[in-house]
Amino acid sequence: MYAMVAILDFAISAVMIFEPIYLYSLGYSLRQILFFWLAVYVLYFFTVPVGAHIAQQRGFEHTMFYGSVFLVLYYLCLFGAGQYPCLLFLAVPALVVQKFLFWPAYHANFAHHSVQDEQGREISNLMVLDSLVYILGPLMGGLIIKMAGFKVLFVVVSFLIILSNIPTLMTPEKFIPRKFPYLDTYKAMFKPANRRQLIACLGYGEELIALIIWPVFIVIIFKDYLSVGSLAALSTLVATLLVFYVGRATDKKDKYSVLRLSTMFCSASWLLRIAVNTSIGVFLVDALSRISKASLSIPLVSVIYERSRQGSVMHGVVFYEASLVLGKIMVAVLAIALISIFDGGFSMIFCLAAVMALLYSLL
Repeated sequence: MYAMVAILDFAISAVMIFEPIYLYSLGYSLRQILFFWLAVYVLYFFTVPVGAHIAQQRGFEHTMFYGSVFLVLYYLCLFGAGQYPCLLFLAVPALVVQKFLFWPAYHANFAHHSVQDEQGREISNLMVLDSLVYILGPLMGGLIIKMAGFKVLFVVVSFLIILSNIPTLMTPEKFIPRKFPYLDTYKAMFKPANRRQLIACLGYGEELIALIIWPVFIVIIFKDYLSVGSLAALSTLVATLLVFYVGRATDKKDKYSVLRLSTMFCSASWLLRIAVNTSIGVFLVDALSRISKASLSIPLVSVIYERSRQGSVMHGVVFYEASLVLGKIMVAVLAIALISIFDGGFSMIFCLAAVMALLYSLL
């Protein structure tokens, strides 16, 4: 699992920060880019249980492999979108299928196999591994774009995505096929007993702004793709130094106190971005954001996995995934409205992200 994640996330980290920048470079406005991602997440919200059913029928690891094929198709659509804009309409369903095949299977696989008393440590180890590849990935992505362009990057990333499946497919997967009722997820989301977890997961809406709006803001300041990749790599390196400690603290101390403290720093990092207009300022707030997000993600995901194991693992992780997607849909709609009302709109959008981040602490 760790080997698969290392290769896959190295590929994704090389291109993810540049995806909205690529669309922006093709002439699409921030509002149009947000509409693109809004379409993705609305469709994903209503298809998450479909992916869970396939994973229950075909096995977690095989379903993740199927998802990787559609992720390659997504990047191939981006490859040709500059010449054939209609391919963006195909990119949306390709990414939706990848998401509903990969993420429920991924979370269920990890929750099912992780050790109860070492869950925080295992998640932090995974995040440190992620951080290491997220140091190298953006550097490689920025260098490839500078030397050869976006299209070469999409091809390299597609090759690595297919390669990432080898570690998990080398060993046989044992599972008993089960059904996953489609409506169970949506019924569970609105039960009073699940209300706090639902609201907490809505906080992931701030992640949409971090993935879509923040990279475009950075490139406006830096105006150089390699500099953007270098900044992401350097701030990730700083964040990595603290993740090991947080993982062990999560196992030994109260998960909720770690979560609440990290949430405050995460929210503050968004408010600080309002005043940023220099490269040093961008680096500092980006580093603070990555540190706080990694610190809150460890106890948050650990609690989600623990609760999932108390009942049906797949029901628990699908509830988690659908809830966070709902948060991203809400933020996409609000961000589009803010951009339409306010000129530029960056400051208002960063305030929105700060408010959404506070919801994590309600878990």
